[in-house]
Amino acid sequence: MIIGALVLFFILMFFLFVFIFKKVINKNISSAVSHLDKINQDYLKKQEEAEKKLEEAERIYQEKVSQAKEEALSLREEILKQTEREKEEIINKAKEQAKEIISQAEKTRRMLITEIEQRISKEAVKKAGQLLGEALSENIRKIIHNNLVKEFIEGLSKKIGSLDIPQDLSEVKVRSSFELTSEEKDSFIRIFQKISSQEAEVVFEKDSKLIAGVIVALGSLIIDGSLQFKIRERIKELEGE
Repeated sequence: MIIGALVLFFILMFFLFVFIFKKVINKNISSAVSHLDKINQDYLKKQEEAEKKLEEAERIYQEKVSQAKEEALSLREEILKQTEREKEEIINKAKEQAKEIISQAEKTRRMLITEIEQRISKEAVKKAGQLLGEALSENIRKIIHNNLVKEFIEGLSKKIGSLDIPQDLSEVKVRSSFELTSEEKDSFIRIFQKISSQEAEVVFEKDSKLIAGVIVALGSLIIDGSLQFKIRERIKELEGE
């Protein structure tokens, strides 16, 4: 009877122990499952956040790449524009330099032409004077000379006051192709006395190379009344027409 009661007690205790153990196990399992579920939720949340961050990073990366491409294109366009501007500047500068070179060459050409023409003109006048001196008889040259001297004295008398004559004039030289008459010399002396603050010495010289006419030297001021000068002036008038 006691043994049966003990067996029953142990059986009951065993089932009670099993029940309690099952309860504890279930509770622990439930707690573990709950904990695992929470961990899983946290993991999913973190995974979602990580994916969002990854998407954001990818978006930012794409934006940076796109911005870098735009900046590269913009920089390329700017470099091309700058290169084009520099190219145009170089071309324009080269054109300006070419124009300047052409202009200088043209000036040089005109100067050379003018110089050549002047030389030709001088040589032509000189040659014409020589030919006239050889072709004209002395009587004809004398007649031309007298007319030129008369014309020269009349003109000099009228314009002498407007000439820029040196203040320290002490000597006047009169060169003529023929010997001047006493009347002609006196006319020159009277004219020069009007302009000289002090009595200047008048020196008369004969120079047959002049062919006809006179040349007066008032210090550095030269007044030409020779036949050669008349020929030069006439050539200039013809060239200007």
